[in-house]
Amino acid sequence: MKIYKTCFEGNWCAFDNLDHAKEMITCDVECADDFTKEEVEKYKKEINDLTEEDLEDKVYQAGPYYLETGEMDEEEFNNLPEFDGY
Repeated sequence: MKIYKTCFEGNWCAFDNLDHAKEMITCDVECADDFTKEEVEKYKKEINDLTEEDLEDKVYQAGPYYLETGEMDEEEFNNLPEFDGY
């Protein structure tokens, strides 16, 4: 199955839905201390505009945060632990 991974400092979360992955990376960007207000707004717009096609051949990066696609079998995905914060 196709998954969407958000990554930060080697920690990643997997989603089976692009919108959920976009919500996660947007939250990461909004909570980061190292972005200016202008950078946060720029990244939020870029993330909001991301499509499946945009991620087919590249990894999206917003500072130290990444969003990429990958593959995982459904059983492995269903056995991932729930995200409970960094």
